[in-house]
Amino acid sequence: MRRRRLLAWSVVALAVASISSAQSVSSVVPLEPQDGGVAGPRPIFRIGVEGSEISKMKFRVVVSDDGFETSAYTFDQTEDAAGWALAVLDGENGALYRAAKPLAEGLYAWRADAWNGVDWVRGERTFRIRIDATPPADVAGVRMTRVRDGLRFDWDPVVLDREGRSEEVVAYRVYRYARRSFFFVIRAFEVAVTTDTTWTETDPAALSAPMLFYKVTAQDAAGNEPDRRY
Repeated sequence: MRRRRLLAWSVVALAVASISSAQSVSSVVPLEPQDGGVAGPRPIFRIGVEGSEISKMKFRVVVSDDGFETSAYTFDQTEDAAGWALAVLDGENGALYRAAKPLAEGLYAWRADAWNGVDWVRGERTFRIRIDATPPADVAGVRMTRVRDGLRFDWDPVVLDREGRSEEVVAYRVYRYARRSFFFVIRAFEVAVTTDTTWTETDPAALSAPMLFYKVTAQDAAGNEPDRRY
């Protein structure tokens, strides 16, 4: 009987020690993407947390399209640590998570939870988010004019996405290639980013080249760009 009591007390003591050593979570809140914002199909979720022993905490992001009756996506750091990182930004402690696979286009709500070593502490705030996975339409009407200081390129503004819906373009990106190819590389040959529908080539090496190819693409508010691979 005494041995059983000792064993029972040992189990209780172990449980108490486990609880007392757990991280303390005062609050966990969503930060980015911001409430009512728009993001691309692989968003970066930023979480804010207050408590003790934050470096030992784990987190999860729950994304729902039905008011959290069910979850459309759950990203749980305790099950898969890939894509997660602790972060201290602007004096705020928390974590970052970049979605490993693209999310389907649509309207969602998301929240953040924190694991304190014993239980999940559910975040009380939720943010609305719209996932935009459709890039802008291709840039059309590109015109080249020789000017005194180089070559000026002009193009028509892009106002629709590839499915014909209204689009918010935030930037145009200009790429330069030494040879024509069906496999143009995005980013590697980028020479300019502009919010205008015009850009002037002034690089002496480019202006003296016998032949060059240029490509202009539009980027929307969610970061979508034609031919860009996430």
